[in-house]
Amino acid sequence: MNPKELFQKTFDKYLNKEEIYQEIQKKIEKKEKRKGKLIYLIPATCVILLTIGLFISAKPLHGSFLFEENQQEDSIIINSLDQSMISLRDYDIKCVEITDESHEQLKQKYSFLSRLAIPSGISLTPHPSENRGCAVYTKEPGTNDYSKLYQYEYYYKNADYSKSIVLAFSKLGKPFRDYYFMEDATQLSTINGNSVLLYGSDSFYIAQFTYQGTFFDIDAKGINEQEFLKLIDSILQ
Repeated sequence: MNPKELFQKTFDKYLNKEEIYQEIQKKIEKKEKRKGKLIYLIPATCVILLTIGLFISAKPLHGSFLFEENQQEDSIIINSLDQSMISLRDYDIKCVEITDESHEQLKQKYSFLSRLAIPSGISLTPHPSENRGCAVYTKEPGTNDYSKLYQYEYYYKNADYSKSIVLAFSKLGKPFRDYYFMEDATQLSTINGNSVLLYGSDSFYIAQFTYQGTFFDIDAKGINEQEFLKLIDSILQ
């Protein structure tokens, strides 16, 4: 199962298409009355044409969280997710597979790749024939050459795909996403002194933050909240 198929399976499981359709009708009727600020979510796994929009509402699930590793108390607010509307988004990009050699080079350049707190049972290659991730390229202005490296993506999953993590990061800006949320009163968390935007609903979590000049965008499905927070904490060292 490739990343596109994996995320399609996730969407089918967690999103009710009929409810989304009904919400679209309501939004069309009210679109002149409501406005929202759009923010990108869910990293682009190659080019996935189906994109989902969701409303965000801030809901503090935990006032604080103490990581055993650093004994630092952090403020954790996980913004809840609610279904809203479907929209199409497509990116003109090229994905190049991350090979064994390039993976080792990336670990030398990005030290957090060697200290990630990935939950037990999840790995980059549960099935050896699958792609562990890709380098995402865009076209240079005025050319047809996909020569501008924009971001990297890593795909972690377990053997039956019930658990997965997509880690995207970029030095140039926020990583591409295939669908976006409409933002409504989101609140920031603080982890190791860093501002982190967190979203979560039914074992599906998202995090966006910037650390040491690198933009991060992380999705996780099938893991619990503590596992997700420990993953973020392992990057912010």
